[in-house]
Amino acid sequence: MKRASAFVLIFSFLFLLFASGCNQSVDDMLDGYNGGFSPVYTVLEQDEKEEEIPLSPGDDGFDPEKMLREVYSIQADSTLILAGPPNNVYSYDWMVYGPISVSLDDNITNGEDNIVNVRPFKGTLNDQTFVIYVPQSGLEVNNTYKVTLRIVTQGGVFYKDSCSVVIYPHAKYN
Repeated sequence: MKRASAFVLIFSFLFLLFASGCNQSVDDMLDGYNGGFSPVYTVLEQDEKEEEIPLSPGDDGFDPEKMLREVYSIQADSTLILAGPPNNVYSYDWMVYGPISVSLDDNITNGEDNIVNVRPFKGTLNDQTFVIYVPQSGLEVNNTYKVTLRIVTQGGVFYKDSCSVVIYPHAKYN
Protein backbone atom coordinates (compact mmCIF):
# COMPACT_ATOMS: atom_id res chain seq x y z
CA MET A 1 0.00 0.00 0.00
CA LYS A 2 2.81 2.34 0.84
CA ARG A 3 4.39 1.51 -2.47
CA ALA A 4 1.21 2.27 -4.41
CA SER A 5 0.67 5.59 -2.64
CA ALA A 6 4.34 6.57 -3.23
CA PHE A 7 3.92 5.71 -6.91
CA VAL A 8 0.74 7.82 -7.14
CA LEU A 9 2.44 10.70 -5.34
CA ILE A 10 5.49 10.61 -7.65
CA PHE A 11 3.28 10.24 -10.73
CA SER A 12 1.09 13.18 -9.61
CA PHE A 13 4.19 15.34 -9.00
CA LEU A 14 5.64 14.51 -12.44
CA PHE A 15 2.30 15.15 -14.11
CA LEU A 16 1.96 18.57 -12.45
CA LEU A 17 5.55 19.42 -13.39
CA PHE A 18 4.97 18.38 -16.99
CA ALA A 19 1.61 20.15 -17.26
CA SER A 20 2.99 23.41 -15.86
CA GLY A 21 5.93 23.29 -18.29
CA CYS A 22 3.64 22.98 -21.32
CA ASN A 23 1.58 26.10 -20.84
CA GLN A 24 3.50 28.05 -23.51
CA SER A 25 2.98 27.93 -27.22
CA VAL A 26 5.88 27.40 -29.61
CA ASP A 27 5.85 31.11 -30.46
CA ASP A 28 6.10 32.02 -26.78
CA MET A 29 9.07 29.69 -26.34
CA LEU A 30 10.83 31.15 -29.42
CA ASP A 31 10.17 34.71 -28.26
CA GLY A 32 11.56 33.84 -24.84
CA TYR A 33 14.68 32.29 -26.37
CA ASN A 34 15.23 35.12 -28.86
CA GLY A 35 14.61 37.72 -26.15
CA GLY A 36 17.89 36.69 -24.54
CA PHE A 37 19.82 38.23 -27.41
CA SER A 38 20.33 41.92 -27.86
CA PRO A 39 20.37 43.43 -31.34
CA VAL A 40 23.69 44.63 -32.72
CA TYR A 41 23.87 47.80 -34.76
CA THR A 42 26.72 48.95 -36.95
CA VAL A 43 27.14 52.58 -37.76
CA LEU A 44 28.99 53.21 -41.00
CA GLU A 45 31.06 56.30 -41.49
CA GLN A 46 30.22 58.46 -44.52
CA ASP A 47 33.07 57.02 -46.61
CA GLU A 48 32.16 53.41 -45.72
CA LYS A 49 28.58 53.52 -47.03
CA GLU A 50 27.89 51.40 -50.09
CA GLU A 51 27.08 53.14 -53.30
CA GLU A 52 23.44 52.67 -54.20
CA ILE A 53 23.19 51.14 -57.67
CA PRO A 54 20.11 52.09 -59.71
CA LEU A 55 18.24 48.84 -60.21
CA SER A 56 15.89 49.41 -63.11
CA PRO A 57 15.96 50.88 -66.61
CA GLY A 58 14.77 54.45 -66.50
CA ASP A 59 16.40 55.12 -63.11
CA ASP A 60 19.01 57.88 -63.22
CA GLY A 61 22.42 56.29 -63.68
CA PHE A 62 21.15 52.81 -64.58
CA ASP A 63 24.09 50.75 -65.89
CA PRO A 64 23.08 47.54 -67.71
CA GLU A 65 26.55 46.11 -67.09
CA LYS A 66 25.84 46.13 -63.34
CA MET A 67 22.68 44.01 -63.48
CA LEU A 68 24.78 40.95 -62.54
CA ARG A 69 28.07 40.59 -60.71
CA GLU A 70 31.04 39.41 -62.73
CA VAL A 71 31.48 35.97 -61.09
CA TYR A 72 29.34 33.73 -58.88
CA SER A 73 30.99 30.73 -57.21
CA ILE A 74 28.67 28.07 -55.81
CA GLN A 75 29.02 24.58 -54.38
CA ALA A 76 27.75 21.56 -56.25
CA ASP A 77 24.90 21.00 -53.78
CA SER A 78 23.70 24.62 -53.72
CA THR A 79 21.02 26.77 -55.27
CA LEU A 80 21.86 29.75 -57.48
CA ILE A 81 19.37 32.62 -57.42
CA LEU A 82 19.86 35.63 -59.69
CA ALA A 83 17.39 38.44 -60.25
CA GLY A 84 16.90 40.91 -63.06
CA PRO A 85 15.77 44.52 -62.68
CA PRO A 86 12.40 44.77 -60.91
CA ASN A 87 10.79 47.72 -62.72
CA ASN A 88 10.13 48.96 -66.26
CA VAL A 89 10.93 45.58 -67.87
CA TYR A 90 8.71 43.97 -70.47
CA SER A 91 10.55 40.64 -70.84
CA TYR A 92 13.44 38.65 -69.40
CA ASP A 93 15.55 36.01 -71.16
CA TRP A 94 18.14 33.95 -69.25
CA MET A 95 20.60 31.84 -71.27
CA VAL A 96 23.37 29.52 -70.06
CA TYR A 97 26.43 28.78 -72.18
CA GLY A 98 29.34 26.48 -71.55
CA PRO A 99 31.18 24.97 -70.11
CA ILE A 100 33.66 27.72 -70.85
CA SER A 101 37.38 27.78 -70.31
CA VAL A 102 39.46 30.81 -69.46
CA SER A 103 43.10 30.92 -70.51
CA LEU A 104 45.83 32.68 -68.58
CA ASP A 105 45.48 35.80 -70.72
CA ASP A 106 41.73 35.99 -69.87
CA ASN A 107 40.56 34.87 -73.32
CA ILE A 108 37.21 33.11 -72.99
CA THR A 109 36.73 30.14 -75.27
CA ASN A 110 33.82 27.80 -75.94
CA GLY A 111 31.43 30.40 -74.54
CA GLU A 112 28.50 31.23 -76.75
CA ASP A 113 28.82 28.22 -79.04
CA ASN A 114 27.44 25.76 -76.50
CA ILE A 115 23.96 26.55 -75.19
CA VAL A 116 23.23 24.49 -72.07
CA ASN A 117 19.71 23.14 -71.68
CA VAL A 118 19.43 24.05 -68.02
CA ARG A 119 16.43 23.01 -65.92
CA PRO A 120 15.25 25.83 -63.61
CA PHE A 121 14.33 24.79 -60.09
CA LYS A 122 11.53 27.34 -59.93
CA GLY A 123 9.84 29.23 -62.72
CA THR A 124 11.12 29.47 -66.28
CA LEU A 125 14.03 31.05 -68.11
CA ASN A 126 11.75 34.00 -68.90
CA ASP A 127 11.06 35.10 -65.30
CA GLN A 128 12.63 37.96 -63.40
CA THR A 129 14.42 35.46 -61.16
CA PHE A 130 16.74 32.71 -62.34
CA VAL A 131 16.67 29.86 -59.83
CA ILE A 132 18.57 26.62 -60.31
CA TYR A 133 19.36 23.83 -57.87
CA VAL A 134 22.72 22.63 -59.18
CA PRO A 135 22.23 18.84 -58.68
CA GLN A 136 19.02 18.95 -60.76
CA SER A 137 20.02 21.64 -63.24
CA GLY A 138 22.13 19.73 -65.74
CA LEU A 139 25.24 21.74 -64.87
CA GLU A 140 28.38 19.81 -64.05
CA VAL A 141 30.82 20.22 -61.17
CA ASN A 142 34.29 21.69 -61.78
CA ASN A 143 33.07 23.76 -64.72
CA THR A 144 32.50 27.41 -65.42
CA TYR A 145 29.39 28.56 -67.24
CA LYS A 146 28.36 31.88 -68.74
CA VAL A 147 24.89 33.12 -67.77
CA THR A 148 23.42 35.91 -69.88
CA LEU A 149 20.42 38.08 -68.99
CA ARG A 150 18.71 39.93 -71.81
CA ILE A 151 15.89 42.31 -70.98
CA VAL A 152 13.52 44.40 -73.04
CA THR A 153 12.16 47.52 -71.37
CA GLN A 154 8.60 48.80 -71.59
CA GLY A 155 9.86 51.23 -74.23
CA GLY A 156 11.38 48.46 -76.38
CA VAL A 157 15.05 49.07 -75.49
CA PHE A 158 17.27 45.95 -75.22
CA TYR A 159 19.87 45.51 -72.48
CA LYS A 160 22.24 42.60 -71.90
CA ASP A 161 24.60 41.56 -69.10
CA SER A 162 26.43 38.33 -68.39
CA CYS A 163 28.36 36.67 -65.60
CA SER A 164 30.45 33.58 -65.00
CA VAL A 165 29.15 30.85 -62.71
CA VAL A 166 31.81 28.57 -61.24
CA ILE A 167 30.57 25.28 -59.78
CA TYR A 168 32.99 23.61 -57.41
CA PRO A 169 32.68 20.36 -55.45
CA HIS A 170 31.39 20.31 -51.91
CA ALA A 171 34.24 20.60 -49.41
CA LYS A 172 35.10 17.38 -47.61
CA TYR A 173 36.49 17.54 -44.10
CA ASN A 174 38.50 14.72 -42.56
